[in-house]
Amino acid sequence: MISITLFTATFLTVSITIFLQGISISLDEVVRLILFCIFSLIYAFAYYSISLFISAFSSKSGHSLVISVVVWIFLNWILPIISYFIAFFTVGMPTFTYENVTYVENNATYYYTTSSFDYESWQNKLNEITGTIQFFSVYQHYSNIISKLIPQYFQYEREALDVAKLFSQYPLSIAVLILYPIIFIILSYTVFARREEK
Repeated sequence: MISITLFTATFLTVSITIFLQGISISLDEVVRLILFCIFSLIYAFAYYSISLFISAFSSKSGHSLVISVVVWIFLNWILPIISYFIAFFTVGMPTFTYENVTYVENNATYYYTTSSFDYESWQNKLNEITGTIQFFSVYQHYSNIISKLIPQYFQYEREALDVAKLFSQYPLSIAVLILYPIIFIILSYTVFARREEK
């Protein structure tokens, strides 16, 4: 119910703002906005389901609240930092390639050394390791989707993916994002049902 309320409030606020400001938007932008709201609600619902699962084990609501906040902080802030450090220490610094260059201009010979490194492959290795470590983090899959859906809010993204390509290139992130709340709701129900039997 909270998710539907948030979705409705967000959608109405954005719609009214667009209308009052006289902004013209394309159908593609409307689809992206709707998908952004849907994925954000699924993301929020994933954390609601984790909190529900934690509260199923805790006898006091204060304890479950503290544990839920700690889990949220760990998955959103601490795990990305840890995964980056692990990836950086695994991959190491980028390897520089040095090349001596000689050229002649106006009967004078010039010598200099250039250095270069393959930044893209180094960054891909870092991303692969951090992605593997953060596979079970909801935030990782959510940011994968949203960074391609609305890249102007992410410095490292160059261009938006077509919406159809988003679904074809990131099916794992979408599936994990959707399965996360379903699994935790089922687990919560199982724990509650076992508690009632006792």
